[in-house]
Amino acid sequence: MFAVLHNNHPHRAALLGLHPLYSDSRVTLFSPPPEMRGSRQHDCDAYVGQFYGTVYEFPPWERVGTTSGPERELDFIYDCLKQDRLDILASLDASFLATIYDKRSHELHVISDRYGTVRAFYGEAYGVLHLFPRLHYFRDLGFPLDLDLELATQLLSFRYIASERTILSNTTLVAPGCITTFRAGTAARRRTYWSWQEVLDRDRPASEFRSTPAEINDAAKQMGRSWLAAVDRRLRDSPKVVIPLSGGLDSRAILFAALQCKSSTDILTLTYGYPGSFDFEIAAHVARSTGVKHRALPFGARDAVYSEWEANCFDSDGMMDCVDNFFVSHWRSATDFSGDFALGFMGEALGGAHLAPWMISAGDFGPSDSDYLLALLLLGRWAEIPPWQVAKVLGLRDSEYRDLLRPLARETLGFDGLPSTVVGRCEYFDFHCRQRRFIATATQKAQGRIRFHLPFLDNRFVDFIAQLPLAMRLDSSAYHRMFVHTFSRYIDLPTANYRGKSLREALLPSRSDALRDVIGGVLRGPLKRLRRTIEGRYGPATLVTRKHIDATRQLQPKQEFASALHRAQGFAVAAGLVDEEQLREIWRSHRRDEADYARLLTSVGSLGITYACFMKQTDT
Repeated sequence: MFAVLHNNHPHRAALLGLHPLYSDSRVTLFSPPPEMRGSRQHDCDAYVGQFYGTVYEFPPWERVGTTSGPERELDFIYDCLKQDRLDILASLDASFLATIYDKRSHELHVISDRYGTVRAFYGEAYGVLHLFPRLHYFRDLGFPLDLDLELATQLLSFRYIASERTILSNTTLVAPGCITTFRAGTAARRRTYWSWQEVLDRDRPASEFRSTPAEINDAAKQMGRSWLAAVDRRLRDSPKVVIPLSGGLDSRAILFAALQCKSSTDILTLTYGYPGSFDFEIAAHVARSTGVKHRALPFGARDAVYSEWEANCFDSDGMMDCVDNFFVSHWRSATDFSGDFALGFMGEALGGAHLAPWMISAGDFGPSDSDYLLALLLLGRWAEIPPWQVAKVLGLRDSEYRDLLRPLARETLGFDGLPSTVVGRCEYFDFHCRQRRFIATATQKAQGRIRFHLPFLDNRFVDFIAQLPLAMRLDSSAYHRMFVHTFSRYIDLPTANYRGKSLREALLPSRSDALRDVIGGVLRGPLKRLRRTIEGRYGPATLVTRKHIDATRQLQPKQEFASALHRAQGFAVAAGLVDEEQLREIWRSHRRDEADYARLLTSVGSLGITYACFMKQTDT
């Protein structure tokens, strides 16, 4: 994934310390550094290529060879390109990124898997095109920082950069399900071989929007069978598996299915967070119930060090909040088990957790004016921090804040080729922006040094989910019912999805359970305010909280976290990205418990660290 298309122009890639794999007058391909596991190369008369990732199943095609070396994957992709069989390429069940330099046409092809699970970036400077798996390589070559107020607004509002831009000038993230072709002297050409747009923008009969309980149960049973097969395909070649286990359903779906095809001694579960939180305590309970090895990694003051945040920032390529998230070192702490990681990425999205009744009932997409698009963006509740808080810390009026988000709304919800329905466009945004740019980046720590498997992205499982009526995915109806039918042995275990209740209590409630839920809904607000008052006066309380990392707890007085956060925020102030006086007022309001600004304060710190990490002045 290291390539420079220079066409005899002088370039500086040698400064990165990489070793050339192949070079001619137009292109130089470099061997990846040793720490990048799973990267393979192949050089033949027709092409030279690199492949990073894992193929789980080849499609039935006569041109698929029987060899088992790296040339099999690259030969298959090369044949798909030469025969123009993009439909066959779309059937390849794999998580990968490949580069193929055609020695005859002198074209460099970059091929991503259907979902873009392996990150890579390309950027051009002074007539030289660079392709690298991490943004810091571009920084080291002198690509200037481009972290302006528009990107700062996205990073603070969503906790990640949702647009196609990156924080470095003239750099772009390789698109999913695409073949991006580069040739010296011409613009990049992109061909899409698979897209969510096509899957989502199909004709939807009236039956899409209503399903009977019997139909949902039948679909849940079929989903269970498809899921077990998907996990078996993804994990069959892994002798040992590490499963980061939360209190939710996605990670335990992997665990329960893995136990069907592996011994419990070959599975390690890993949980990171606060003792007493839903994720921390429930995950430990689930692990004990299944008999697998479990490793708990409690979050403590010793973790809140600036160097960890810097490592997180570089690992996430400056694309997301690097403070209020898992630390890279904790992921690497399980490498002694010598197992591949199996992650629950895309489980909630495929299950339908993001769907809301208004999205379905809205029908066809309306006029594409900026006000409509912006309203849809904010109504979707993808912004994790209230707009008024973000506008305040940036020193903006509400109208100015909205104007900064309008380009994002047009880019992600308003361009031609998107689904014609409101729900289709909302699903596209959730996958293409939130899941791919935020959740994938947050969960796949140390990519290249740890081998990941993503069972929810098994092609057959995704195709099965895509044909389900929307009503079966609303409120994750069929997905949650899958546990009742497929993993009935474990449905009495508590889950964070239902605030500590079991699936039996949530899906098969008694009258007393329903009455308790009504009373709990009435008292939830007062109890939350009481907890904040107790913690403000006496430090972290022992009350169970939902989040694995509670920003409010991290900001308790006299903790290292708060002082390190002040240092990080200083960079954002020095860069002119936030209003210093407003930031001080927010700190005062937070300490007086007038409002909970904890998530905003950590995101401002993340903004400052991102600026500091990638602001490298060089003589370009």
